[in-house]
Amino acid sequence: MENKVTVTGANKVFMLVLVINIVFSFVTELVDIAFGNILDDNMLLILMMIQFYCILFPALFYMIGNKINIKDTLRFNSPGLLPSFLIILISAPAFYAASALNSIVFYILQFIGRVPDDLPIPLPKNPGEVFVTLLVIAIAPAICEEILHRGLLLKAYENRGTMKAVVISGIMFGVFHFDITNLLGPILLGILFGYYVVRTNSIFAGVIAHFMNNFLATILQYLLKDMERDSSFYTLQDLGYTLLFGAICAVFVFLLLICFKFATEGKCRIKESRTTVLNDAISIISHWPIVVVIVLYIIFIGLYLITISL
Repeated sequence: MENKVTVTGANKVFMLVLVINIVFSFVTELVDIAFGNILDDNMLLILMMIQFYCILFPALFYMIGNKINIKDTLRFNSPGLLPSFLIILISAPAFYAASALNSIVFYILQFIGRVPDDLPIPLPKNPGEVFVTLLVIAIAPAICEEILHRGLLLKAYENRGTMKAVVISGIMFGVFHFDITNLLGPILLGILFGYYVVRTNSIFAGVIAHFMNNFLATILQYLLKDMERDSSFYTLQDLGYTLLFGAICAVFVFLLLICFKFATEGKCRIKESRTTVLNDAISIISHWPIVVVIVLYIIFIGLYLITISL
């Protein structure tokens, strides 16, 4: 007999994934200190290991161990040609709109201290390195992270209402990155990816969108690799221009989403919410695995703020 994924089970997996990621990162840092530069020299390999060992495998082991219908949970269906094309079109304006949201946090944090502008991944210097980087940064997360977020978590929370599940899983996607400078953007993208998945009834819609977002980030890094970064103060005027263009991009996203909605008519089954937003919020944040995640997140943010203020 096949079981259905539960909110309790999904929350435990989410917590376990984050704890495993923290432990793995801590261990690799210790190894880097002990042996010197091993982290920098093998960053792409380490990131690939994180995707599979720390994200994908816990989600798969949970589903297999609990005899959950993987095909139903992960929505292994075709998203359709037109919806897929629209998702690709939306990717560029959505990418910038998400980046604009992140700039708000960046602007605020610089009043506390210098926000590090170094990238967590090595910049690709030639087409060959771009290809390898895309495998690690675009393809692997598009598969592994989508199975966790738009597969397991989205399905678990859908009994609370489909649109609520999209928002909840999107917020968890933002928290999952454990980076206050990269929180608001991933929340927006997570909600968008979840909407694609429920409208097409296909996780491949989320995979396409996730791949395109990370593809654009990688290609931009490669194209701008020789450009000197301005480490000067990010002014309110700079923020204003960024948010203005982000708002224009958001309008394009909205208009394309209208087309996407028409293109996916009849493909989805929207479950109505049976509880209030307040009751859902209390229920979620009081569940012990989420409490653990929140505490860990607060600790990490606190340490980060202390670090940049020194």
